[in-house]
Amino acid sequence: MFNMKKSNHFDLSQDQLKSLNEWDLLSLKKDQLFKKKKEVESKLSKIKSQIDIINHKKLTLKPKLKRLKNKYIPIISIGFDKRWSTYNCIIKIGTHQKSFYLGKEKVIKDKINIFFKDDISEKNITFLKEETIKIIRNVINNFLSQISSNKSTNHTNKLSFDNIIKKYEEQGDWEYYKWTKSN
Repeated sequence: MFNMKKSNHFDLSQDQLKSLNEWDLLSLKKDQLFKKKKEVESKLSKIKSQIDIINHKKLTLKPKLKRLKNKYIPIISIGFDKRWSTYNCIIKIGTHQKSFYLGKEKVIKDKINIFFKDDISEKNITFLKEETIKIIRNVINNFLSQISSNKSTNHTNKLSFDNIIKKYEEQGDWEYYKWTKSN
């Protein structure tokens, strides 16, 4: 750093003095930025070590969560019966499994159509399966005890597509609802 101002030995012009002052200011600014950089690097290092600790903990929890998922989170799938051109829903939770009849494609579309603003009669089967699974997933907790046990229940709580649609209607978690005479 040059700290040469107008003195007895040097006679500096205004332009030179201005340049020297600017040099001093830039040097000071550079030193401040280096300090900030060291602080940020220190913080970044601490954050990286915290991330590593979290990743390690997650890694140790992963097997436990997998067992939890296998025991308590329902797997819902829809199967097609070629003999009758009908669909069935299979729900598996841990070692327990239940299935119920959905119906033919047209019947399923008619039952879930009330939850869509646009007509779904022309939609493909993939769309139909996805939306039916969403509806079932939304209300399946109402039927979990029935799935995990083999006891028979009364007709209103029986695991059936009609009862699932009724529960979905009652919950009101749908975005759209089309009132029909049968409602």
